[in-house]
Amino acid sequence: MQLFMNNTAQYLHNIESQLSKFLADDKAIANDKLADFLNTIKFDLFMQNDLNDINRLLGENFIENHDLMFVNKKILKDIKIRYKKLLDIKNLDDKASNDLLKDINRLTQKSLFSWLNSYPRLTKQIAQRLKKEIYEFEIKGDTEILIPNKYKPFIKSLVHMFRNSVDHGIEMPEQRLQMGKDEIGTISCCFGHKNNMLQIIISDDGAGINAEKIKNKISKEVDISNLTNKEIYLYIFKDNMSTKDEITEISGRGVGMSVVKAELEKLNGTIKIKSDFNVGTTFTFNMPLLEE
Repeated sequence: MQLFMNNTAQYLHNIESQLSKFLADDKAIANDKLADFLNTIKFDLFMQNDLNDINRLLGENFIENHDLMFVNKKILKDIKIRYKKLLDIKNLDDKASNDLLKDINRLTQKSLFSWLNSYPRLTKQIAQRLKKEIYEFEIKGDTEILIPNKYKPFIKSLVHMFRNSVDHGIEMPEQRLQMGKDEIGTISCCFGHKNNMLQIIISDDGAGINAEKIKNKISKEVDISNLTNKEIYLYIFKDNMSTKDEITEISGRGVGMSVVKAELEKLNGTIKIKSDFNVGTTFTFNMPLLEE
């Protein structure tokens, strides 16, 4: 739901920028000056505007639904464990038994598709704010793939990938036309699983990763003489790494991509990057498909 709270996000960004300015101007900011600033914050007003938008888009009962019934998650987990033990004892492996086990899983887990499905709309909104054009796209993958909640932080962190695909990847329409490209950019996301490994792929047909710009950023700290471009690309996930020359409301602080990497590592996952200058970039995330 927080993905659609644009007014609140913008307001928080402005507050963060103002606090950063205070610290830059005066490292020992006076308490009374800080208190005066905090008293001007009308956070509840911006949050209410976003909640009104959510109610308008998703329905008034989205946040409050009196027809919902809440079940203790531990109870459902215990039922699942007992049922699996029963299957083992009875040596059952028929379709009906496995379907029932899947139904139990649906009560405790969400499908990966449902976790990812809000990103196309969000990505379109980001493009509009940046005055860029992208085609409508859908998340593609098996809607029956269920994932436990331990994947949630990583899936949420992927907002930075879609944001960067628009901000860093997709060029302005006039620039794309000059390069002989379709003025409307393409972003895609698909997922699947094989041999108990989960894979998520996010691609764009934008500018590609500027390896030289990354080298200039890291050359003072890293010996880049023997690094391949693929190894250079991975530095975009380093803390405080940004190739942006200025901070905007969308990106430039150099923290988003490092969050993606940190959450992926918690799942013992890996990243592969394929990027071609002025052609586009593809990120492939692989991780074990773990149970709850």
